[in-house]
Amino acid sequence: MAGPAGSRGERGLPGPAGPQGPEGRRGPQGPEGRRGPEGPQGPRGPQGESSTKSSVDTTLLSLTFPPFDTDFTAYVSDEITWIRDPRTPSEGAWHSLASVPGYPGGVVAVSLAEAAVPLSSLLITVLTAKGALSQTKCILTAGPPPAGPAWGTTYCDGFTAIDLPLNQR
Repeated sequence: MAGPAGSRGERGLPGPAGPQGPEGRRGPQGPEGRRGPEGPQGPRGPQGESSTKSSVDTTLLSLTFPPFDTDFTAYVSDEITWIRDPRTPSEGAWHSLASVPGYPGGVVAVSLAEAAVPLSSLLITVLTAKGALSQTKCILTAGPPPAGPAWGTTYCDGFTAIDLPLNQR
């Protein structure tokens, strides 16, 4: 027969840790949390390069002297605007506007129109790859212009920028 149990002794020091057991199974994924508020819009990125490398336009100009009604053509190539003045000999009919004061860099498109004032003048508007517009007016004379690139500086006012509406900048 066993006697009565004695009092419990002091607890001993812990022994060394045993090896880690195998990892348990992953539990099911919980529901997706609620979406937070939309953040502020980031800054506008830089304007990309225009895919337009060349542009062409024509207009009929009603000259007040012979040859009277005359078709003018404008062409942009490699950022240079060229005007074809059919009154000049065919070998020199194309005239560069690059030397006109204020001619902007990066021109990708051109538009021609007959200017209202003064008569016998050509209104030329160019667009740059960055979206800026500039304009000049070329006043034509009774005689045919000289051939070559001096045409613009001889007949055209300096280019001036055209302000765009605020939401288009």
